[in-house]
Amino acid sequence: MKCYFFVMKFRLFLAPIFLIVFFSLTQCENNSEEKLYGNDCDTLNMTYSKVKFIFQNNCYSCHSANLSYRGIKTDTYEDLKAAINTNRPWGAINRFDGYLPMPNGQPKLDECLIKKIGAWINAGMPE
Repeated sequence: MKCYFFVMKFRLFLAPIFLIVFFSLTQCENNSEEKLYGNDCDTLNMTYSKVKFIFQNNCYSCHSANLSYRGIKTDTYEDLKAAINTNRPWGAINRFDGYLPMPNGQPKLDECLIKKIGAWINAGMPE
């Protein structure tokens, strides 16, 4: 008789926990970040002033007038445009085969930043 009450109490205790877990798992959905927060990677009307910060934050330390590693300078509009025209920076930031991955020793740039640079290049690199 004692065992019967224990089993009944145990069932009454486990039933709500089981239901909570069950409904929690069935309500899960595979949400991507883009689906949850929207696509806020604005690549419209890209100009040098809109992409300059990307190069300042990721490239200037090695590719500026003070230190132009491999002849690539990115600290002025004219220098950056000349570098982009060689295709080397684009291949490097996308980490295409045959290009030294950039930024050197760092993770690949965020896809949105790469899209912004690509949109700027495709627009003719407007100042």
